[in-house]
Amino acid sequence: MIVSMSQKSLIGVHADTGDLLWRFEHYTPRYVANCVTPIYHDGHVFVTSGYEKGSALLKIHVDGAKATVEPVWKTKDLDNRHGGVVLLDGHVYGASHATNHGRWACLDWKTGRLTYAERGVGTGSLTAADGLLYTLSEHRKVGLVRPTPSGHALVSQFQIPEGGKGPTWAHPVVCAGRLYIRHSDRLYAYDVRAD
Repeated sequence: MIVSMSQKSLIGVHADTGDLLWRFEHYTPRYVANCVTPIYHDGHVFVTSGYEKGSALLKIHVDGAKATVEPVWKTKDLDNRHGGVVLLDGHVYGASHATNHGRWACLDWKTGRLTYAERGVGTGSLTAADGLLYTLSEHRKVGLVRPTPSGHALVSQFQIPEGGKGPTWAHPVVCAGRLYIRHSDRLYAYDVRAD
């Protein structure tokens, strides 16, 4: 099964035939911006969109060549616009857009309960590596966060150099001990290996 966002829905497509298996409408009529990659885990799929749409966890039911979904929970506490979300140890982490004033939020995977919403380095994108979150604000600020459902534990932070046009919207990448950040026509690389 291929699971993907369309303009207005989360869809499940049969990988061999291309047949539409199910559709879950998830959009805001104000803006159509379904940019966040869904998360699949243990028979469930998580979806989130910005502009106060929020998040939902769906249970996938498969019966032979057919499949359906049913909502487990919905919340507006995390409305990630395009910065991405990650699932770590039973919790979803990501930056809210309009809800919670753009703060970094943590949701319990099973219940959708908000465990915190905190400012951090400011709303933006993230990645996870080596048990840590690397957050990047829309205004060039980088934060290293210890993921914990009890609070946004900011370990350290810095700002990428001036230059480049527009907000910093690209997702940070960690590979082989280096943190890569792309902004405008520039690429920055930082050594993040543990000593």
